[in-house]
Amino acid sequence: MEELRFQISPSFEPMLSLRLQSDVEGALRTYRLECQIMGIATNAGSWEVSVGTAAAEALLADFAGQDLDRKATSSIGVDGVTYSLDFGSGPERVTLRWWSALPRQWRGLTPLLRRLLRLAGPRAKGFERHLRPSQMN
Repeated sequence: MEELRFQISPSFEPMLSLRLQSDVEGALRTYRLECQIMGIATNAGSWEVSVGTAAAEALLADFAGQDLDRKATSSIGVDGVTYSLDFGSGPERVTLRWWSALPRQWRGLTPLLRRLLRLAGPRAKGFERHLRPSQMN
């Protein structure tokens, strides 16, 4: 089951997609992060990272605990970076999209997005520059 998805889509660079998935066998729930870099890059391709249950559930709880202003607005543009984030389930599912800078009302997401990116490992490290303060407003 998909629990969370985050994408970083620069206009003229490779794109990163992260999907936190859960699997249930009996009473056991396990988590994995499906990672993919798309575009022309030496590190393009897909990989998976096992995520400990405690770490995954803490991250998901932190995302779910965000008090997000649904009326926040993002700037619009052509060149730059487009971001999308989906998390939650059922009628509580949240879908956010923004361009260039994270709206101020959502700045509480910044440390959570960094934690998620770190889970992807060294192959995704270059995408950290898209989460620097100037991109997070």
